[in-house]
Amino acid sequence: MVDVIESVVLGDFMFSARWAHRTLVGICIFIAVAVVVYVGWEGWLGAPIKASIRTLVEPLLSKIPNADVLDRIARVLGAAGTALTAAYGVYKGIYYADHNLPERLRQFLSRADDRLRRDRLPLVQAITEARAGERARPSVFYVFPLTRALKEIGFRDLDAAEKSLKEALRQIEEQINISDRQKLNMQEQKIAAHILRGSIASARAESAAVTGESPDEARHAAEEEFSKALDLRPKDLDALELRGRQRELRGNRNGALEDYDQLTQAAHDANEAFRAARAYRLRGELIERYATAQVGLRDASRCFDAALTAIGTLGSLKAHQSYEKGLLLKAYGRVQIAKKRTWSARNLLQDAHTTLVSLKTPEAIGHAVEVEQMLRSLNPTADRDQGTAVEEKRTWWQRLFG
Repeated sequence: MVDVIESVVLGDFMFSARWAHRTLVGICIFIAVAVVVYVGWEGWLGAPIKASIRTLVEPLLSKIPNADVLDRIARVLGAAGTALTAAYGVYKGIYYADHNLPERLRQFLSRADDRLRRDRLPLVQAITEARAGERARPSVFYVFPLTRALKEIGFRDLDAAEKSLKEALRQIEEQINISDRQKLNMQEQKIAAHILRGSIASARAESAAVTGESPDEARHAAEEEFSKALDLRPKDLDALELRGRQRELRGNRNGALEDYDQLTQAAHDANEAFRAARAYRLRGELIERYATAQVGLRDASRCFDAALTAIGTLGSLKAHQSYEKGLLLKAYGRVQIAKKRTWSARNLLQDAHTTLVSLKTPEAIGHAVEVEQMLRSLNPTADRDQGTAVEEKRTWWQRLFG
């Protein structure tokens, strides 16, 4: 119902504006007549006016049977006047509403363009008017026609025009700067709107997956919204990460890896070490998920090593950064288990458990429980890879080269 009312009001805006103007004129005329009647009845306007007013009014009054009817008519007129005033208030509210600002701006620019064209015409005629005796060659800024043209548009002489135009140029530069900032602000709002719409579509996809419905349509819509945001800003970190995740969920491995690579580079360019670490983790987990040989696991390990290096540059970690580090250590430990490097995996998982438990949030505790299960699944007697102390001494080599 609200949508219907809004469409009717906004769709018939110009029609309402036209009738609102007419209503305003009618109210003004009514008030003027009422004042004339009242003042004329006092007599200071003279007998002719008084007689004319009586001639017009008395036939109307004679048709009113009694005072009750007159009172009823007065009440109706009062209610009608109130309704018309309210209608005018609605019109003004619609006309000056924020959502109508572009339309008002177009009207203003149209009037300004017309005025500039009118002012430019006498100047163009002045500077192209031929000098006396030189019909073949047009004049440029011939003084008399130019002075006359300047007077036509409101300047008394050339100095006044020069001073005024200099100030006008300064103000125009300020307005251009403001317009540029406004354009950037609107672009930021547009990017944010696409990201929010994509997030909503992603949430709908997750809800559909829980209820057993197909989430493909919603995930496709989410990917499109994130792509639109990237069309406006190709290196937007949030849009790159979110589109990469949607592509990963839709089975587009190459597209997701491309987004994660771009996210890593964009994060480094922006000196965002935390976002770079997360990009490395997402990329490593995706490679791990599709790995079918030691080569894939080695590539995933390199991503996790790079992520640990990036997050190590942050120094003291905040809560969300510690959570990311815990997820990273957990993923790295899982890859080391797949590579059958038990001792290295146990160290990584123990660090992950310590980091996640310290956060005391439901999400972190849930991951900590999974890490505990992974630790219990390891052979308790294999404290070192392949049962040798040599492997322990070469752990740093494995961490560097997979």
